[in-house]
Amino acid sequence: TVMISGLPAKDGIAIYGRMGNYRTPDVFTKDGRYRTLVIGPPSPSYIGAPITFVASIDGVEIAASIPSVFREANLAPPFVNLNNSLDLFFP
Repeated sequence: TVMISGLPAKDGIAIYGRMGNYRTPDVFTKDGRYRTLVIGPPSPSYIGAPITFVASIDGVEIAASIPSVFREANLAPPFVNLNNSLDLFFP
């Protein structure tokens, strides 16, 4: 879910994640949600780094109200630290 000023995001809002110099590709909202935002920084040095999620709204970049932290994940069972859903709230 993506909420902007307490309302579901309109379709087509660009969302991305940023950690230091690393930035994900944009994904776009549809029906108040986003999909397939993959956080995959280039090195293990990013483990434990804060992730800022950003929405581009009418050309203005706005950070989500609550940051997250990058954790190493297992991509095979048992799935550890693999987060398939994270609600994003923007002021």
